[in-house]
Amino acid sequence: MKPATFQAFEAHAGAVAPFEACGLVYRDSETHEERYLPCRNISDRAEDEFVLDPEDWAQAEDLGKILAVCHSHPGATRQ
Repeated sequence: MKPATFQAFEAHAGAVAPFEACGLVYRDSETHEERYLPCRNISDRAEDEFVLDPEDWAQAEDLGKILAVCHSHPGATRQ
């Protein structure tokens, strides 16, 4: 994952803490650049698990090729 993509994920995780963040890394079909799409966590237990919203997954597929699923671990140390 490119540093800018990871920074976008980190910003998303920080914004939704203490809940678990989830998102998708995709390759933009027009620019061919790697990008991060923040997704909605629709889990009833979002403080310790994630369920990625299928509408967000469909949006990412429309934008390009999905490369990775990302999610945070609230309360864990960064490694």
